[in-house]
Amino acid sequence: MGRKELLFKNYELRAVLEGHRKEAEGAVVELPATEVAAETEESVLDRLEEEYRVVPLELLEDKATVEQEEAQADVSGDPLRFIRDRSQPFYVPGQRVRYYVPYRGDQELWRCRPSRYTLNPPSADVAKDEIVFEFTVPSADIAQTRGWFDTAIASVRQWISFSKQDVEMHNQQLRPILRDALRRRRNLLATAAKEVEALGLPVRRKVGPAPEIPMPVAAPSARTARGRMPPPETQEYDVALSFAGEDREYVEQVATLLLNAGIRVFYDKFETVKLWGEISPTIWERSTASIRGLSCSLCRKIIRPRLGLRTNVRTRKPELSVKTG
Repeated sequence: MGRKELLFKNYELRAVLEGHRKEAEGAVVELPATEVAAETEESVLDRLEEEYRVVPLELLEDKATVEQEEAQADVSGDPLRFIRDRSQPFYVPGQRVRYYVPYRGDQELWRCRPSRYTLNPPSADVAKDEIVFEFTVPSADIAQTRGWFDTAIASVRQWISFSKQDVEMHNQQLRPILRDALRRRRNLLATAAKEVEALGLPVRRKVGPAPEIPMPVAAPSARTARGRMPPPETQEYDVALSFAGEDREYVEQVATLLLNAGIRVFYDKFETVKLWGEISPTIWERSTASIRGLSCSLCRKIIRPRLGLRTNVRTRKPELSVKTG
């Protein structure tokens, strides 16, 4: 005979399909809200059903092929042969015959036991798109392998029919499950939107970046400690503002004027970022220039302040220090 790998034995098919359906429901929850709102219900369902639908196994027996090669056949189990020691293999010249049967469907189904089954599962070697039945026999017994193959393929056919029943039930249940999950998601999004509107404040909408307008600043030094400064077109802000909390009213007026002029300005209130009294290095690295509004308050927070246009030693960015009070 040949190699024997039992099929349909590793996992319970119903449990696997149940987990697959829960994963599909989870995919609905993880859909971006914009997609849920923009796409029609049927288009979302079509896409998810295509992704989580399981393709049942199907043998393509009309495309089956066979091959043979010389091999040593172990006949120690043949009761019609006189063999002194049957505890060890006893080889004779023989042939290895392989039958190849293509199939369609999800390859993982070969490892899953259906809810209906027998106590004698079939065996074969499973490849990506075909299963292989192998028999090694003495040279005179090649014809006998066809009978073994017919018996084996009949068993596989039966188990596939068992598996197909579970898979078809899963596929029938999938779309209604996805529909319910999608409607729950849309209801949650709608409820959240109504609750936000009930707060009585304008709803803040996300806007794209302001148009980029070049800001004339002194050219940065070509010499840097760790390479050159990224070109201005890669920077996120034209100007970054730093100030003490006591001067927020004045600095906010400056930031508003810059923003209205089309200049990309970093001002913490615009970005809802809290600096906690410190200047974040990453902001300077993402800005073409920085304006540090020096007041008595900020002097106590920044070591060795300087006036005038300069280049930051670490970031190589132009900085303009302006005294505000």
